[in-house]
Amino acid sequence: MQTPPLRDFTFTTVTVDAAGMVTGRPNGVGQFFPEDLGSLDLDMVKIPGGAFLMGSPEDEAGRQLSEGPQHEVTVPDFFISRYQITQAQYASLLGHNPAQSQVDNNPVECVNWFDARAFCQRLSDLTGRAYRLPTEAEWEYACRAGSTSSFAFGPTLTDQLANTYAEIPYAAALPGRRREGPTTVGMYPANAFGLHDMHGNLFEWCEDNLHTDFTGAPADARAWINGPGLWPDYYVLRGAAWVNPPVQSRSAFRFGMVPVYKSIAIGFRVVYAAQ
Repeated sequence: MQTPPLRDFTFTTVTVDAAGMVTGRPNGVGQFFPEDLGSLDLDMVKIPGGAFLMGSPEDEAGRQLSEGPQHEVTVPDFFISRYQITQAQYASLLGHNPAQSQVDNNPVECVNWFDARAFCQRLSDLTGRAYRLPTEAEWEYACRAGSTSSFAFGPTLTDQLANTYAEIPYAAALPGRRREGPTTVGMYPANAFGLHDMHGNLFEWCEDNLHTDFTGAPADARAWINGPGLWPDYYVLRGAAWVNPPVQSRSAFRFGMVPVYKSIAIGFRVVYAAQ
């Protein structure tokens, strides 16, 4: 199945300094196609391919050993959902809403890795396009959106930029407001690719098994299923959630759980990689 015609969209992102003060509000232009789910759409944003350094530098505050060694990864073009999959989108394809706090335009939570994969399969069956979860490399590349700092917006993250446990600040930022649960998708600023909530709101499932670090990791953005340092039966989670402090929402932060695990802090987004 061919990729549908692309449409342009405009957005505004934000840059901040180490104290969280806004230093710029640059405008951006991206391309997407709306995937028709019947009663609603799923916006798929084109991510231009390129190469980036995956992982964190050794001097990044809060860095964990699992985030290294930094290594260059070449990422082909792909499409990723602009927002975390919403409760309405999930229910429209799978016929039920598993979320604990039910709000149509909030991201779906309480989904395990198998649930997320089932959504991808149903979407593939509906559209004829091969949908899947993002690989860990695709996810970090999309999150960074060309940045090399701790966050896509700069060296810190505030409660104006993402839904995190902002009472525990990062870098020189002041403590901020802590919300009591997930928030509506798109409520916070987009990154430089036009994607929302890549930091915070909910952790997001990836295709890959979790490994102790990046020793032996592939350099071509494919899913890393086996190899050295494998944590058997654990799958990668990225982005952190509303219950996590900003240090765990850094672009390079890695976590993982068994694939049957469900939580109000875990959701997902989808990827389509045109051949």
